[in-house]
Amino acid sequence: MNNKVRNFSVEWLIYGVCAFILGAMLFVIAYGEYRHVRERETARLVSVSSVTDYMLTQHLERIAVTLGNLRRSMTAGWEQRPDIAFNVSERLKTLASAMNSVRSISIIDASGRIVFSDLDALVGQDASQRDYFLAHRKKPYFDTL
Repeated sequence: MNNKVRNFSVEWLIYGVCAFILGAMLFVIAYGEYRHVRERETARLVSVSSVTDYMLTQHLERIAVTLGNLRRSMTAGWEQRPDIAFNVSERLKTLASAMNSVRSISIIDASGRIVFSDLDALVGQDASQRDYFLAHRKKPYFDTL
């Protein structure tokens, strides 16, 4: 009887050691797969972020050039001439429709009143308390659009 108990204990010990080894092997395999997936996804995210950075940079540079060209095309006193004012409104509508990432384009005077916009509903509204207007008022810089 004592021999049977000893054999039974040895069998359970062997079973426990084998189960531990099998569990360790499965852990090593799963961890290796995890590391492989993590490296692959990290490389993919780096690639996507660099492409996104390039595309956004190009897009924002084109918007800045377009708005700079618009600003340079307006001569002094343009806001007083109705023929130019109509032309500006139409031009803003064309530009906004061509730039799908731009919600609206507005020209705001020094007091914060929206003088021209591609959205007719915005014309005449007060933007003097908006963050974008206050930021420019705090740090005026001619090239800030």
